[in-house]
Amino acid sequence: MRLAWARPALNDLAGIRAFISRDDTGAAETFIRRLREAAERLRRFPESGSSREDLRTGLRSIPFERYILFYRLDIDRVVVVRVLHSTRDVSAIFDQD
Repeated sequence: MRLAWARPALNDLAGIRAFISRDDTGAAETFIRRLREAAERLRRFPESGSSREDLRTGLRSIPFERYILFYRLDIDRVVVVRVLHSTRDVSAIFDQD
């Protein structure tokens, strides 16, 4: 299975990197690398995340430290749609999408 990143998820990664980089650029790069590695595991275990039908049909999520990776399964790929801090009101965010 392939892994793809939707534009909003890539924007989320850029924002996370920028936020962490204000204190430590090296830590930001390490964190983003580890987060991407966590997402890569979805290629082998695409159904390992929790179903999030409460937010959107077909949506699943996995936690990563203080963040949540939201993704959906297509026929031949996993698509990461958002990466959000766990304290965010995710229902309001997905209502806007």
